[in-house]
Amino acid sequence: MEHNLLQAFTTRKHTVLTSSKIDPTGATSTGSLKVKDNISTQGSQEKLGKSGEEEKNLKSNKKLEMRAKDTGSFNIKMNPLNKDSLDKPDENGREEKSTESSKKMQTKKSETGEGHDNSSFEAHQETQGAKGHHGNQTTTAKIQQTTAFISKQDNKRQANQTQIGRSGSNVMLDVRRRDCSKTKCQYVIWQCHHQCMGWGDRLRGIISVYAFAILTGREYRISHTFPCNLKEFFHGNKTLWDEKVITAEHATKRNIKLFGFLPTFGSWVLQSSNLSETFPEDIITFRTNNDIIPYLRFNKNFTKTIEKAFSMPIDDFHYVTLFRRLFHELFSPNKQFEEKFQKYYQLLKPSNDSTLVCAQIRLQFIKVSGMKNVFKFLQETIKRVGKSKLLVSTDAENVRSAAKTLFPEQLVDIEGPLGHVDKPGSGCRDMEKALTDFLMLSKCDILIHSPSGFGQQAAMLKYPYKDVYQINYAGVITNLTIPIFKLENLYEELGPLGGEQPPSLPSRYIKNPQKYFT
Repeated sequence: MEHNLLQAFTTRKHTVLTSSKIDPTGATSTGSLKVKDNISTQGSQEKLGKSGEEEKNLKSNKKLEMRAKDTGSFNIKMNPLNKDSLDKPDENGREEKSTESSKKMQTKKSETGEGHDNSSFEAHQETQGAKGHHGNQTTTAKIQQTTAFISKQDNKRQANQTQIGRSGSNVMLDVRRRDCSKTKCQYVIWQCHHQCMGWGDRLRGIISVYAFAILTGREYRISHTFPCNLKEFFHGNKTLWDEKVITAEHATKRNIKLFGFLPTFGSWVLQSSNLSETFPEDIITFRTNNDIIPYLRFNKNFTKTIEKAFSMPIDDFHYVTLFRRLFHELFSPNKQFEEKFQKYYQLLKPSNDSTLVCAQIRLQFIKVSGMKNVFKFLQETIKRVGKSKLLVSTDAENVRSAAKTLFPEQLVDIEGPLGHVDKPGSGCRDMEKALTDFLMLSKCDILIHSPSGFGQQAAMLKYPYKDVYQINYAGVITNLTIPIFKLENLYEELGPLGGEQPPSLPSRYIKNPQKYFT
């Protein structure tokens, strides 16, 4: 029986990964699992490092910055003495526009809303992360039981925390609405009608653009139809993003497309003294997977407005601190989706004294040799806690098969296709699988996740934030006390603290983390 378990992660290459020679950064020479503990809540976690693919992405961004400079785009200087300083566009650049004239520009009406940004906010598209969401990984692993145990955790769970829409936060936003049927309203729309990258990427755009809408006093709408209409699963909660846009026939419009590269847009926000004047159009449509919150935070003209609108000090205004609050302001599951979710939740959490252990594994962010550390962690955890169920969320069929073999009694598999919601041919079943996995990960008692936006943001929904671990590309597992954010580098570039910090460390730009995560 044990021999069969050890062969669970086998392919035709028959590469043997023995636990006696685990990566020295990840485990001891005897094969016992090494988990790095984070003592401080403000960023003392050990460096997790970056994958080779992430380094390629950084190089690509540098090339795009040079290209933008050649075409006359605004370029943000990385001057430690004055990080808000901006290069002006070249006189002969294509995007040469004065601040005053740009405020008056209007984009042409587009029936589909997918047109180019005609207001000089067109950004070069750069895919976040590495290429190849569905690369073929062929691996072999022999998993050995070890005697190293991690500290015992409280597996008690209150029954009233099982609802998808529960935020767990005692700080809620004061969202005020106008009656747009009687008065003219201005709108911000986040849009996805064709390829928009994965659910984690989409959430960054949805959440940060919602913050922009709150700050500018605009009605917020989400128009998400690819690969499936988001209304099939969610409806608006405190913010009715699923209602129709009510506007005058001759409303002015602007389309803003920002994928992976936004120096021009960022320059305008950082220089703005009044966002309503910088963005005067009636309807602003965003297509983006970026976090635009740091541009708002580091413009000192907006400090008092931000603190009042979000009921938080400016030193805590960050994507990570806002995510859970804004997510639950926006999303409430519809009846059909709630019923399907509860069916799986009852299987995974049959009683309060049963521990739900979860792993989110995306092989793009974990090399083959690191996988044995993940399975070893799961084996030790299940042995320690006793009565438990296991959820493995992955984009790789060989990982799914290995989990079924290694954990036949504990594993509950959520049905549906594996893969990526942005791939051609995806549909509602792909979207349902991704959303069910995402929300279920937020309900886990013990969670280990990849350094991917999908896993990180699922963990941000977990409340209180405890028993959360991240595995880095090399296979090193770190115990987290506050969430890690994939795009932390933008806060570092614009913020006053100076120095570069790897995106695998928790933010130094959250002054009071205990207020938001415990």
